[in-house]
Formats: sequence, structure tokens, C-alpha cells
Amino acid sequence: MQVTSDNRSIACMEYFGREVDDREKAKDVEMNPHLAMWHTYSFDHVYDMDSTQEHVYNQTAKHAVSSVLEGYNATILAYGQTGTGKTHTMEGFKYTGGDPYRGIIPRSMEDIFSFIQHQTNQNTTFMVRASYLQIYNEVISDLLKVERTSLQIREDRKKGVFVEGLSEWAVRSPNEIYSLMQRGALSRATASTKMNDLSSRSHAVFLIIVEQMSALDADGEQIP
Repeated sequence: MQVTSDNRSIACMEYFGREVDDREKAKDVEMNPHLAMWHTYSFDHVYDMDSTQEHVYNQTAKHAVSSVLEGYNATILAYGQTGTGKTHTMEGFKYTGGDPYRGIIPRSMEDIFSFIQHQTNQNTTFMVRASYLQIYNEVISDLLKVERTSLQIREDRKKGVFVEGLSEWAVRSPNEIYSLMQRGALSRATASTKMNDLSSRSHAVFLIIVEQMSALDADGEQIP
């Protein structure tokens, strides 16, 4: 597998020779190039083993987080085979601020609370709420209130699509987000797979709602 210099394409080799290790395979292909066929796939961006969590966040997710602070809905989805690093990319290894391996969710929370902290309008307040759910064997359950299981997806004209009965937790700092992530991670369902005995078999969804409230004058205009 090779990543191009512009980080927008990846080339994968299809090998037609005998089953050998990578060193022998390279020798076989060098002696007989017809044993291999290269396939190239293009993407918006490709990351290799040297890419840092910070680089992945800044290149992929930061713009989506910024759009949320402008009033838009945004979704960041990690999709892939078991054991390929989805949880590491989204959460990281540790639930502590400043850890260089912290993932997209902690970094997005830091940006959200940094934005709120630097707001100069005293007549504008913010509320941040978090929820954490999992889908396991087609059953939706609340990871922050384990007694809430078999939740149903509903649709409402005002609220849009939502999970009925899912708990929401008001948070005031990234550290409170880390605590909720850690609590939810301990509740996630696990089961053995052929690839990874400790791999989680559930799909986890971490939801963040950011509300901005501004004071209005008698004419309905925002007070500066």
C-alpha cells in the first residue's frame, strides 16, 4: 500500500504469486512484475501511519465542528472493519485533556468550549448537552443510564429525528465530557469476534447539542 505525496490517493497491490512473506513477495514482483497489479483509489484525504490525531482532527473534523457553532447540524462518522482504529480515532486512548492521542470527540469539545469562553457578548448564553447511546443487536440503549434499553427512534416536526427516552446531560467543561465518555465506554457491549476478542460489537453514537440564547430588546432585536 502506498499513499501519494498529495495525500489524496492510495495505491494497493494485488499479488498473484505464491503465499510468502512481504520480503519474498517484493523479490517475486521485482523479478516478475506480472505477478502484481496495482489499483489506485482517490479520496478527499488519505492518512498514513505517521498521521497524528491532531492532524486528522484539523483536516477532517474541525470544519464540521465550526459549522455547528454557526447553527448547522453536523455528523462525524467513523466507518470500517473491526479492529481498524475507529474508537481510537473518535475517542483516543485516555480520557484526559492534553493527551496527544485524544481523538475527535475530545478535541471537538475543546473547540466548542473555547469558542464559548471567548464570546464577548454578555447578553448571550450557551447550553451544552451530551447523550451517549449504542445500537447492539438492533436494540438502542442509553449508555449513561443503563436501565434505559429498547429505546425507539421517533420523528417530530420541531425536533426532527430523535431517540425517545434518551438522557441528556448538561456539561460545563471538556472534563465533564471526558467523564461521560468514560462512563459510557464501560457500559458498551462486547463480544468475541474472529478478528479481535476484545472488540466492541456495538455501534456507539455520541451526541452533542449546543444552544445559544440571546437577550432581545423591546423591538425584538438582539442586545449587543
